[in-house]
Amino acid sequence: MKATYLLAELLSFYFIYQLLHQLSLPAHRILLYALNPLVIVELSGNMHPEGWMVLGLSGSLYYLYQRKFTLSAFWLAMAISAKLLPLMFLPFFLRYKVFYRDPLPQARTYMKPIITVLKNLTLWRFYSTVGVFCLLAWLPLLDLSMLLGFLDSLDLYFQRFEFNASIYYVVRAIGYQVKGYNIIQIAGPLLSLFTVIFVFWTALKRPISFDTLIKRWQMALTAFFLMATIVHPWYIVTLVFFSVFTRQWYALIWSALVILSYYAYQQQNYEEHMGLIALEYLVVFVILFGESALKKKITKLTHSI
Repeated sequence: MKATYLLAELLSFYFIYQLLHQLSLPAHRILLYALNPLVIVELSGNMHPEGWMVLGLSGSLYYLYQRKFTLSAFWLAMAISAKLLPLMFLPFFLRYKVFYRDPLPQARTYMKPIITVLKNLTLWRFYSTVGVFCLLAWLPLLDLSMLLGFLDSLDLYFQRFEFNASIYYVVRAIGYQVKGYNIIQIAGPLLSLFTVIFVFWTALKRPISFDTLIKRWQMALTAFFLMATIVHPWYIVTLVFFSVFTRQWYALIWSALVILSYYAYQQQNYEEHMGLIALEYLVVFVILFGESALKKKITKLTHSI
């Protein structure tokens, strides 16, 4: 099994290296992912499925840049088959510039995005291809008991499980003060709804280029993790992968600090140390918003010049 995970990593390195070359980015940036301790330990070491998901995402982006949409759809379907998280990236193709076509000039302004999507056969062919490949991958597992177990797992994830959360832990603390009990069954789905709204708002607000697509995917996944009730260390691996192309440091810093959450496994009752979690997210938030503010200032200065 570890050999197959190592093979997936090597294929991911190939796609990442080729993408860096295509985007005229320094080739040595691949080392930010390939030599990241969290990536090495959690993927090749502990064999978490993020390795296969990153392989699917890197392959999909590689072929998407080349406009080989069938191959891109295949690799995206493989990423979704490894973990469901890449489903949140599908709405971003609605405004992807390669798919996006201007509607008839006489169309009303508020109707243009709707008409554009409906008339875009390339987009719907891409979505259909992703769906077909996902169905083929899941076909051997499709039965009623699997479906029921899958739904139970989703219920546990969003309404029962808690680990290394950020915003949710603040909401939970407020809930204890107001209600006197853990409000995870309300807060979990509600925070997930906020994430869905953020994803669609980010995906639909303006047309998206290839470079912007990767940045938007990273933003969406970051928002999901910040709203989630459970953030295991290996979840951050995908953000590290995106950072190779977006040049944002918060995910790399997070990949180092998230290890603090393992303190809980050293306790007999698996109790988390809230001080360590607060330190982790304080640093992450400072760097995240600091990078965002600095980027806005640089953009404003560039436009003024």
